[in-house]
This record gives sequence, structure tokens and C-alpha cells, in this order.
Amino acid sequence: MQVRGLYAIVDNTLTPHLSHLELTERVLKGGARIIQLRVKPSAPAFRKSTLSDRELFEIAKTIRNLTRQHEASFIINDRADIALAAEADGLHLGQDDLPLSEARRILGKNKVIGISTHNLNEAERAEREGADYLGFGPVFSSETKAESLPPRGIESLKQVVAAIKLPIIAIGGINQKNIEEVIQAGADGAAIISSITTAEDITEKTRGFVELLSKI
Repeated sequence: MQVRGLYAIVDNTLTPHLSHLELTERVLKGGARIIQLRVKPSAPAFRKSTLSDRELFEIAKTIRNLTRQHEASFIINDRADIALAAEADGLHLGQDDLPLSEARRILGKNKVIGISTHNLNEAERAEREGADYLGFGPVFSSETKAESLPPRGIESLKQVVAAIKLPIIAIGGINQKNIEEVIQAGADGAAIISSITTAEDITEKTRGFVELLSKI
């Protein structure tokens, strides 16, 4: 699996009127070929406040089938058990999630595992521990990262790109006005949440990002 280009994160925190499946269908139709399912414990889904493990598994399996139909890669956020059971292509972990070594033991060497990083030390540690790719950010201010770290900025992204050999996916506040700056800084791709999920036409917005990235 190649981790580059548009990395579409399916998260309905800002759009509870849309299910994860509806979001997935629209971004796939728009040309996204890497999909991450992101369900935070407090995030609304199917107009409910929480999801049971069974419900999350059923959503993941359905999205797995949809991504196969579109020849897209499927990554699950946080949950190694769901990633394994749903036959996802990979897993994405945060700094406070399951240690990478344990996730690798569960998933095996053929699954892709990415790690969210926020500074050079975290990025270097993730590379040493065997991550397949890094998420780095938040590069800019982000609605979905309001409770987390302040923006790291383009210069910090450049610093990590220069030091790390792994593919790097930038995340945090990326939109059609600043995505070129992110790619020119050396990122291999951009993870997008709110700019796509809150768009009036999600499919068309996704298509716009795909076309922009193809020209940079």
C-alpha cells in the first residue's frame, strides 16, 4: 500500500447528520483512494452518542467492501482489534494509543501502521519503532483538533521531512488554499477532515483536492 496524496479521514464529529458510510460513499465517488475510519468515543454516529464494538465492526466491514469496489486502501484509527477483524489494510495510532510493537504483534508485518506525531522527537521514535508512515501536525489550526496542541507550522513540517525517511502525511487545518504549501514543504500527502466533510458537496470537494494534488 502506497501512502501518499489525499488521505481522507471519515469522521462525522462536525457532521452528525451524515453517517460514516454516507461520508465514505461520497469521498470515494470523488476519487479518494485512502480512507481512514475515525470514530472517537464521544463522536456521534447514526444519530447516536456512542457506538458499540459490534456496530463499529459492522461499519468497518461495510466500508472495507466499499473501498475494495473502488480499489482504495482502508485504514482504521485506534482500534487494532477492529482493523484485524474487518480485514483493513492498516491501522493509525495516536501517541496515547496501543504501543506500536503490540499493534504489530496483533496485525502482523503485512498491515500498514501509521503514527500521529507532533514534533521531531516523536517522529524519530516512531521511525525507530517500525512505523510505516507518519502523520504530522497539526500544521495549521484545526476544528477537529481544537483540544490538542497548537499549530506546528510549515517550518516544523520541513524539519521532520528532512530528518525522516518514512512517508509523511500532514494533517491539521489543511484546505485548498494551503495544501500546495504543505506538499512543497515535502509532505507526501495531506490528511483532510473538516474541509471535506463540512463541504456543501462532499464529492465535488474531494474531487477538487484530488485534482489539486495531481498538479503539484
